[in-house]
Amino acid sequence: MADQKRFNGVVSFNNRAHFAGNKADLVQGAGWTVPTPAVQHSIERRGDFIETTLLIDLSGLKSAGAGKVIGDDESTDLPSYFYQWNNEVNGAWVTGQLQCVETPAGGDTDIDMYANTAATLKYDSAAAGTHLFDVGTSAVTAFSNSRNPAGDDLDNQYLYLVSVGSTSAEYTAGKFLIKFVGQAEGTVA
Repeated sequence: MADQKRFNGVVSFNNRAHFAGNKADLVQGAGWTVPTPAVQHSIERRGDFIETTLLIDLSGLKSAGAGKVIGDDESTDLPSYFYQWNNEVNGAWVTGQLQCVETPAGGDTDIDMYANTAATLKYDSAAAGTHLFDVGTSAVTAFSNSRNPAGDDLDNQYLYLVSVGSTSAEYTAGKFLIKFVGQAEGTVA
């Protein structure tokens, strides 16, 4: 590409556009760092909506048993959230999807997702907060939709994966693709 231009603000295109990446800084707890990166992400604005996509790799992390936060068992004193939601970046949460793209192995396969105002939940902490996704009895076939009929505000909340079953073991495999849709601030649904 001989001609590359940088723009600040809104730009309209009539044909095709390629963007190298739309990422905000990834904010995750220090107890969620194996493997590096355990979370890959992108954030895209489409009109009045913002789509946040997260790819989570469980390899090297550990489930701690029923109702416990998943994380790095070597970092039991460090927070194990995998993402911090921010309405300015992600929009006000409207809906989301969680899809298993690699079957979890080793650790517990019954996994749910919670949001919590505290950034302090660690590996092996009891799950607490807003229950966002219920994957069901097995993440192997997971495709879970979550919507926000109660209007829960996730602004400045921290997202955690939680093992539902009793297995306490290290994951040797397992990937989830999570897509959230948020409404951009200042827009009307």
